[in-house]
Amino acid sequence: MIKFISKLIGRGAFFAKEAVYRKVIFYRLVLSILRWFNPQIKYIGLRFGQTDLIYFADDKTITLHALAQGFYHQAEFNETITLLEENGFVFKNGLLEIGANIGTTTVAAAKSGKFGFIYCFEPVRENAALLRAQLALNPSQVPTHVVEKAISSAPGVSSISRSPINYGDNRVLINNLPEVSHNKNLETIECIDLDSFLKNTDVDETQIDLLWVDTQGLEALVLQGATHLLSLRRIPWLIEFWPEEMKRNQTYTVFYDIVPKYFTRFIDTLTKEKRPIEDLVSLEKSMGSFHEFKNIVLMP
Repeated sequence: MIKFISKLIGRGAFFAKEAVYRKVIFYRLVLSILRWFNPQIKYIGLRFGQTDLIYFADDKTITLHALAQGFYHQAEFNETITLLEENGFVFKNGLLEIGANIGTTTVAAAKSGKFGFIYCFEPVRENAALLRAQLALNPSQVPTHVVEKAISSAPGVSSISRSPINYGDNRVLINNLPEVSHNKNLETIECIDLDSFLKNTDVDETQIDLLWVDTQGLEALVLQGATHLLSLRRIPWLIEFWPEEMKRNQTYTVFYDIVPKYFTRFIDTLTKEKRPIEDLVSLEKSMGSFHEFKNIVLMP
């Protein structure tokens, strides 16, 4: 038995240099044992202080990091809001969260007391259902609306490829990429561009304080469908900056074409350094592997 456990843990030994990854490996083993005894376990409920969250039991990324770190996305969200406030931004009105997944950031935002209303967009049915459950478990005075659509460059219907191991790594199908289109775990979804959505709802564009975007390398399409909103030149956009994934999605050129038109600066949320928008190329060159990405805030 000891040899078996050592062999199992050894597969991830290169992660064990950091305490958090040692915990991830430990909880991976614990969940594997639990699901071996009871394969019907679908969800895991975790309490963090006054916050209750539900996670998918078979997710091997978000769930494990939540167990290891204590709360998935709360610290990241609060630190980013503080960083933006230190740079002169004031939050009291609306947040649009695009790519909300199961709602860990949504709950953190609703509990922060910084926003008057929240719209969160999540196209995967099962994720959206869990997101609504999170909001019911964590009631807030902030009106929070779940929109079961993907935000893209134009209205339409598409498919999304669902990862079997990382429920936060779902990919909207574009450009017939073979490694995505051949995935059997596809779900048909509705897409809409942000400008059209805002035009057809009662959301006052001047009352939007922040965009929070995590769309797995498709952030360029979100920007492309929001040119009217971008023209207001007042809203910071937090995005996941993943150049290699943009190249794979064939949205790399679109991103570098549209960003300089509407933004003048950006902040690397890790280093907290404010830089001119032209330095995005330098930031990209400093990034190593295909899997490396950074959260950055694009500033008008």
